[in-house]
Amino acid sequence: MLTIPDVCARLRVSRSTVLRKLHTGQLAGEKRHACGSLCSAPKSCKQGEWRISEASVKASEGAR
Repeated sequence: MLTIPDVCARLRVSRSTVLRKLHTGQLAGEKRHACGSLCSAPKSCKQGEWRISEASVKASEGAR
């Protein structure tokens, strides 16, 4: 699983582009809080950290 900065560097896009792709479903990921629980409202929650799947990033690389 990759973080947003990892994906930004890999795809050479901005943080806002990665977030937009997460919110529209172009990238598959999950948002977890520091305690390890899944976030119940990832689009609006300001806490936690996104974890994006490697397969999703590879698919996004191929779509470019």
